[in-house]
Amino acid sequence: MKMNSRYFLILFLLLNLLSCNKKEEVTPTEDAIIGSPGEGVTVAGNEINAVGMLDLINKTRTTGCVCGTTPMKPVAALKWNSKLEEAAYKHSLDMKTRNYFNSNDVSNRITQTGYTWSVFGENIALGYTTEKAVMDYWIKSEGHCKNIMNGSFTEVGVGRSGNYWTQVFAKPK
Repeated sequence: MKMNSRYFLILFLLLNLLSCNKKEEVTPTEDAIIGSPGEGVTVAGNEINAVGMLDLINKTRTTGCVCGTTPMKPVAALKWNSKLEEAAYKHSLDMKTRNYFNSNDVSNRITQTGYTWSVFGENIALGYTTEKAVMDYWIKSEGHCKNIMNGSFTEVGVGRSGNYWTQVFAKPK
């Protein structure tokens, strides 16, 4: 009997994990891009498709998924914020320029853009060449996934320089 319950648990976890990749359509509107024209990129040099990234983030958030072994219920979609994008891009550029990989001084980097936050979080990644590839990595990492699924966050900005990625989440005061 123990074997059957283990197989059931494994099957349950696998089915929930696969739910992170559901193809439900959540198309960002122009209202979802705060302070950003066109593809949402307002920071010169940022190598990202903001609308595409926001779509990937919000598909996961509004569908729910399993982060590690923790089932995460659906949460509200995020809006893109150009100040968070700026903080994210500057960090990605700095990591690339100075050849390091670290999440440090996040609160100061966000504050320096003029964003007044009440809560924040950050994901970083290195080596990925597309928005989908980096999101797949972040969803497979329990801590990164929990940041993406954190219902306290209402806005996001993502920056990329080369293969250095930074994803900044926050909620304004």
